[in-house]
Formats: sequence, structure tokens, C-alpha cells
Amino acid sequence: MEPATEKEKQEQEITEHIKALKDRKTSKRQEAARALGRIGKAAKAAMEPLIKCLSDKDSMVRAWSAVALGEIGDPKAIDALTHTLRSDILTVRIRAASALGAIGDPRVTATLIEALEGEEPMLQESAATALGILRDPRAIEPLIKVLQGEDATLRWRAANALELMGKQATKHLSQILRSQQDPLLRRRAAELLGRIGDKRAAKTLLKTFQEDPDTSVREEAARALGRLDAKGTMDPLLEGLQDQEVRRTAAESLAHIEDGRAIEALIKDLKDRSPQKRRAAAETLERIGGPATETTLKALQKGLLDMQPWVIEFLGKYGDQRATEPLIRALQVDDIVLQRAAAEALGNRRDQRAIPHLIQALRHDSYEVRQVAAKSLGNMREAAVELLKNSLHDRDPKVRYWATTILGRIGKPATKTVPMIITLLTDRDPSIRQSAAWALGEIGSQQAIEPLRQALKGEKKEQVKAALKWALAILENT
Repeated sequence: MEPATEKEKQEQEITEHIKALKDRKTSKRQEAARALGRIGKAAKAAMEPLIKCLSDKDSMVRAWSAVALGEIGDPKAIDALTHTLRSDILTVRIRAASALGAIGDPRVTATLIEALEGEEPMLQESAATALGILRDPRAIEPLIKVLQGEDATLRWRAANALELMGKQATKHLSQILRSQQDPLLRRRAAELLGRIGDKRAAKTLLKTFQEDPDTSVREEAARALGRLDAKGTMDPLLEGLQDQEVRRTAAESLAHIEDGRAIEALIKDLKDRSPQKRRAAAETLERIGGPATETTLKALQKGLLDMQPWVIEFLGKYGDQRATEPLIRALQVDDIVLQRAAAEALGNRRDQRAIPHLIQALRHDSYEVRQVAAKSLGNMREAAVELLKNSLHDRDPKVRYWATTILGRIGKPATKTVPMIITLLTDRDPSIRQSAAWALGEIGSQQAIEPLRQALKGEKKEQVKAALKWALAILENT
């Protein structure tokens, strides 16, 4: 005898579950109904038994039977499920509403609208979700009415249903924006138009963005325009960067567009006389991120864009390998603000080509530039160790001090520099002796213990003694 096929096994399983629907034990009937729901459309043979179970004395059997009928999806169950909406048990009514939506037959729309307009929030929520699945345009107006209600969960369900309606809801939602109704409703309509993505709404959204008296509505219209990326929306959004009330939202919308038109226009605004316009453009480009890198680099190469702090910061965050050279050049200009920004950006990028230039920046007259360059070298970790090692005996005490400090921050990966750092325990400069003691403690090499003890015996400066004692305490206890 040949083994049963998968189809035959499933048919046998369905037969057993149908039989279990008549079991005396409530738990057996509940589990059978749930199991048939999991099988779904293939369990069509269970339709009539499940319809009978909608009258079971146990409410959970009735509820799971409704779920199973929805999963099977046969319109023959519509009348029985519609009758079940009158059940005295809320859970059963909710499951029946969901099942009617799952079947997807437009004949149930009126019934679900009636449930939506009722006074039981959980049933209304289930009806809203079901209406979204049906996508019957007759439900659009009732769902919009729900958007004006106070129940946040129900509004969310209605909004999701309207989004599922897609472009057939565009006309109704656009009318709300033109009607000067409640600003909260206008804001929700603008949000939904952005989520639906129908470019036919662009004209209405644009007018709303430019003219609506409510700032929150204008902001939502700007967000929607960014999602649509429709023709003619970019220039008004760029103008919106000058409006204090909607500037941030306009910038976010431009960031959604992420194409050459917006980026080029924003770069052009960086040279504008207005500080507000320059700042807004810079913030927007930063939000756009990576896609703006190519255009920014080209603008720098062609001389269309000056090296500014925000440009340096932007390239440090988003630039590819080509950004390293412009940042190195910025580190070498005679401008402390730019040099500091460039040193920080190079540290963020961690490109090894920058290491010798950052070490050179340790000679800078500005403590601030030296400090940032040191931090960036620390970010390079092992890659910077060899060149920093060569800087430990530099003639410039600033370089020796920072090289020692950075190696201490790098820690164990800098172990091979310990012998050279030990020689700095006798440096003429007390700040370097102090830094050397601290670095030896941070690196954690036992070979430094005896040199530290010897240095402590002859040291006269209290701050250096404190560092030597700290390093010894660390090393002797490890």
C-alpha cells in the first residue's frame, strides 16, 4: 500500500477537525475551529459545520469559527457572519467583522459601515480595518468622519484603511484641505495624501503648504510634498527654508527628494547673503547625507563652493575616499576654525592617509587644534602607532606631549612604544614626564614598573609624582 500524499493527509486532518467540532468538550471544539482557520482555504469542506458553530453555546467556539470562515474566504458565509454581528458577546462580533473583511466581498461594505458608525470602539476598529481590506470607495466618507473623532486607536485604524484605499481616496482628502475644516482634520488629510503617494494631490498640497493659516497643517503638507517628489514642488520647498515656522519640515522634505536638483539648489544657497538661508541649506544637505556627497565634491572641485565648517563636517560624516584630500587641504589653510573642523572630520573618517598631517597639526599654535588632532589620531588606533612612535623624540615639546598622550589613549595596541615612552620619564618638560607616566599606566606593560619606581625617587614635581604613583598602582595590581 502506497503512503498517503500530503493532500490526502490534509484531507484526513480536516475530516478529524470537522468531527471534533461536535465534541462534547468545549476545549476540543475551540481547538478544532482554530485548526481549521490555520488550514484556511483548503478547509472549504468545513464551511457548513463552521457556520453551525456560529450558534455554539460557547462564545469562544463561535469566535474561532468566525475567524476560520474568514480565512476560508467563501462568500457563502456572509449571511451567517452578518447575523453574528448581532451577537451579545463583543469578542464574537469583532471576529465576525474581521471575517467579513477577510472574505473581501463588497456586499458586506454596508454592514461594516454600520458597525464603524456604532458606539463600540473595538468593533469600530475591527470594522475600519476590514473596510480598508475591502477598498470599497463607499467607505471613504465614513472613514474620514472617524478621523475627526477623539479615539486615537480608531483614528489610526481609519487612517490605515484610507491609505489602503489608495488613489481613489485622493479626491476626498484633497477636498478636506480646500474646505478650511478643522485644522486637525486637514493635517491628517495632508499626511494621508503623502502616504498614498498620488501626485495628483501635489497642486492642493502645494497650495496648502503656501497658504494654510495653521503651521502644523503646512508642515504636514511639506512632508507630503517631499514624499511625492512631484514636478514643481522643489522651488516652493526651498523657499520654505526661509520660513522660521516650517523651515525644519521643508528641509526634511527636500531630504526625501534626494536628487541632483535639490542638492544643486541647496549648494547654491550656501553662497547666499542671508545667514539663515545658508544655515538652512547646510542643515538640509546634512539630512540628505550620502546622496549629496558627489555633488558637493564636484562643486568644491569647480570652485562653486567654498570650504566652510559645515562642508568639512558633512564630508567627514558622509564623504567617500575622495573626501580625504579636500579635508587634508582644509587642515593646512590659515584658519583655526577650518583647521579644527578638518582635524575632527579626518578623525571621523579614519583614513590612514591623514595620519602624518594630523601629527603635523600637533605643532599648531592653537591648543584647540592640537587637542582635536590628538583625539582624531586616537581614533586611528593601531594604524597611527608607528608614526606616533617616531614623534616621541620630536624637537617640539608639544608634539612629544601629544604623541605620548595619544599612545596612552590607544592603550595595549601601543605596547611596542613602551621603551621609548620610558625614556620620556626624564624629559626636561614636566608635562611630558607626567604624560609619559600616565601613558605607561594606560598601556599596562609590566616592563615599565622598575623605570617608574626609579623616576619616582628623583622626581620633584608633585603633579608628576602623582602620575607616577597612579601608574605604579595600576601596574603593580595587575
